[in-house]
Amino acid sequence: MKKFFFRLETLLKVRKVREGRMQRELAYTQQKWTQLKEKHATIETQIAALMDEIRKKRQEKEHGLEETYSQLLDHLNTSSEQAGEAVQMQFKQVEEKRKQLNRMIQERKVIEKIKEKHYTQWRVSVEQSEGSLLDENTVNSK
Repeated sequence: MKKFFFRLETLLKVRKVREGRMQRELAYTQQKWTQLKEKHATIETQIAALMDEIRKKRQEKEHGLEETYSQLLDHLNTSSEQAGEAVQMQFKQVEEKRKQLNRMIQERKVIEKIKEKHYTQWRVSVEQSEGSLLDENTVNSK
């Protein structure tokens, strides 16, 4: 009996490798996105803490460091805006990688369906040829 041979096996392997690479890229991009979100959250926490301290100083009627606090607050707000933009850009990259991965998965599945179809056809033809051989042997032995 002949062994099953799928002519597109190499293409299937290449698509699986590309899919694996894209999965790793997506994981890296998601990890970077998470880090950027954490950095943004940290800056937001620093802003909240600074605002609390400014309120406290105003209640205590201490006005000596208002300019320093104002400069620090401006710097933190700028950093927060930049971090927020970076988070959004990274999220867009995550979504793009996700779309690419889904497209690659679909392409691989198409080849796998073709392989299954070819295997089924091969299996049917093997069974038919084995059946005809058995019929010939039965006729010859009589």
